[in-house]
Amino acid sequence: MTWSGSVAGMARQWTQLGSRIRTTFNGQTKRQAGNGKLWASQERLLSGAKTKAMVFGRVPETLPTFRINGEPVAWVNEHRYLGVNFTLSHANIFKIHYGIKSKVAKKMVSATFTLDKFLGDLPPREGLILYNSRIDPHLTYGAEVAIDVSLNDVALLESVQHLYIRRLLHLYRHSMVDVLWSEMGMWPLAYRRIWFALRYLAKVLVLPEYRIPVWCVEANVSLWTRQKPCWLGDIAVVLRRLGLPESQISLEALTDAGQVVELINSLPVLIREKVRDVIEGSTKLPLMQNRIERLPRNGSSKSQWLFRAYHHIRIPAHRIAVTRLITSCHGLAVERGRWLKVVGTREPVPFQFRVCRLCRDSVEDELHVLFMCAEDELVRLRMEFLHEMWATYPALKGRSSTPLEMWHMLLSYHDLLPRIGRYVHDVLQRVTTEELYIDPSINYTT
Repeated sequence: MTWSGSVAGMARQWTQLGSRIRTTFNGQTKRQAGNGKLWASQERLLSGAKTKAMVFGRVPETLPTFRINGEPVAWVNEHRYLGVNFTLSHANIFKIHYGIKSKVAKKMVSATFTLDKFLGDLPPREGLILYNSRIDPHLTYGAEVAIDVSLNDVALLESVQHLYIRRLLHLYRHSMVDVLWSEMGMWPLAYRRIWFALRYLAKVLVLPEYRIPVWCVEANVSLWTRQKPCWLGDIAVVLRRLGLPESQISLEALTDAGQVVELINSLPVLIREKVRDVIEGSTKLPLMQNRIERLPRNGSSKSQWLFRAYHHIRIPAHRIAVTRLITSCHGLAVERGRWLKVVGTREPVPFQFRVCRLCRDSVEDELHVLFMCAEDELVRLRMEFLHEMWATYPALKGRSSTPLEMWHMLLSYHDLLPRIGRYVHDVLQRVTTEELYIDPSINYTT
């Protein structure tokens, strides 16, 4: 579609077009509804029983009566059309649609995980396939028209996505949200839904001018220039919330097919940057920072937004142990101390008081229990593990100068992952058999 002239010119074109096609409640609309009987019956397009009428905006004092095949058309406050639910009872006409789709998607989540009782633990790769085929279609249905202006409404859908991934990865209910994307390589729902809307917009902008969707976009241009709420304006609101600059979400940009395609291509970049900033700025995720992932078909990536190779560890307990260690969903004191509050305050137990329960010589964090704790059983497990690692890859011995570098290096070799999973599982099991220890010089409460 080619836009001629300025935005004001497009608004004038729409006004002229509207004057040609505008109808009135009490005149031409009624005649068209009656005269369409023969054509509609031949084409099987119109059914009086299934046709409903709704008023969006100011309601006239007297509602007119439309008839199809002699039957009056009912005026309704709620209706479902092509699977999308509309309502006049709320400011957001799609509010009921969000609620219904979230409930249906949640039922699909429950049905998916009942398979565990019959088939055992659901691996992440297969779980991702089931999500894309069974859950995502419900969470994104109607996203082309129902733009997520209301944070409360879209939160209903996002909570289902978070629930599914957390159950799939066996993470805590209140685990950090951004680790779900960093470890699975999935799209956050807010980005995925606006992606559908932008794709539809890009498609409409290249249609011939006689197509009805083009007229709808032109109507949006008219509403935008008069500073009225509209579909294009809602898209701009969501994109602004995601961090796009004003130059990319202006009316001129959103009515240019090339710039809309650029917006679509920029969404993965935004996700990658968002996840990276959260991980690099978090004290909870040291094992995620500065890591390198070896790709299946050669090469490597420093991206924080990938499906991780350790999800392929076959023994569920070992895979879950690695996942929880990396995402800080474990029972070590460094994490448990965040849940405990110093008596008389709302502050968590200070970092330096979260002492190792086995050696009581340092803070009990991930790298300490894996590579530094001097407790006899952990030393034995560590020596056995490292002996096998150096026997498999002798060249790796001495290549890392810090425990964190060693962890990243070992985790990047896919054939070592099963043994790493077993080691992490055994270490966490040994540590958590003892009671949590907090330095007795501080009083705390749960």
